[in-house]
Amino acid sequence: LNLTPCEVKLIAVDLYGKKIERKVIRSVFEKTETYYKKVCDNINDFIRAIDLRPEQILGVGLAMQGLISADGTTVVYGAILDCTDLRTDVFKKYLSYDCFFVHDPAGAALTELWVSPELKDAVYLSLSRHLGGSFITDRQVQPGKHGHSGTFEHIKMVPDGKKCYCGKHGCAETICSAEALLGDEDPDEFFAKVRSGEPEARDRWLEFLKNLAALINNLHLMTDVDFILGGHLAPYFTETDIHTLYTNIRDLCPFYDTDDYIRISKMPSHNITIGAAIPFLMRFIDNIDG
Repeated sequence: LNLTPCEVKLIAVDLYGKKIERKVIRSVFEKTETYYKKVCDNINDFIRAIDLRPEQILGVGLAMQGLISADGTTVVYGAILDCTDLRTDVFKKYLSYDCFFVHDPAGAALTELWVSPELKDAVYLSLSRHLGGSFITDRQVQPGKHGHSGTFEHIKMVPDGKKCYCGKHGCAETICSAEALLGDEDPDEFFAKVRSGEPEARDRWLEFLKNLAALINNLHLMTDVDFILGGHLAPYFTETDIHTLYTNIRDLCPFYDTDDYIRISKMPSHNITIGAAIPFLMRFIDNIDG
């Protein structure tokens, strides 16, 4: 699952990580028993509707817009949904399956690893409504000592800039997220304007690419690994856009690097929900191999 402010996104995948069925339910997130039970009722109804037996379900991963404890049981920071300290216990009482939380960009990065066996070290940037990311080292998503590794969205980029949902000002979230670019505008309509050369849309997109280049440059100076652009905006990038990113980065970077380290995600769609399921698949396969 992926629990968002206004939707519950469900997906069932097989042992290859391939989609069996998917469903999206309009449901406003609430910290109430009624909401928790409704989510679990939808899970159980979904499983029955696609004719799966309970013993075929390895578990339920819950992707959250928040930082997650190391054991996957608690949201330790959940400003977007106002769900700090939320525990999986509120769902487990209505489910007969194992379940745990996954930080949503970490889920997206897990999906990228699943479909990219050659991938070893990288920075994953989730360019969705909210900005997010993950460090990937030796094919492992790195949560960090305190669980906030990869929270690039809160790097201060504009002194005294716009207020971020974290309460600080000028975070990368305020200039590099899809919300910062589009607001409530439909992305298909926006990019149709960009590609047709409509001046206002084109200028907004070029400014966005300039800001994104600054973020990538800062992170690349620290890591010097490949960058994967994922999330809702990823499918809209063209080769020209990637070239523009490299050009902007060269204006900022003291070193000359070849244009070979930025690529588009292989799984820009459903990556968060699939990623929430992948830990169960990995555990199952590891047990077989063991």
